Amino acid sequence: MDNRKDNRYYIKKIVTDLAFVLDHTEGLTQDELENNEILVDSVMFRLIQISENSDKLTDDFKTHFASIPWLEEN
Repeated sequence: MDNRKDNRYYIKKIVTDLAFVLDHTEGLTQDELENNEILVDSVMFRLIQISENSDKLTDDFKTHFASIPWLEEN
């Protein structure tokens, strides 16, 4: 079993979380989303996970994909 956490691992997690957000919010109005507290919490959790996993990507990876506006840590 390969438990190595490399860029591929973190990108896979990011893609999974993005897919969840898109799948569960597709076709919803802003009001429908805002009035669904459980979905809002789920989406916020996924966005936090995306942020945390993107922070774990290597600088070389981020440089290679410089067209993506990576946020820098403060």
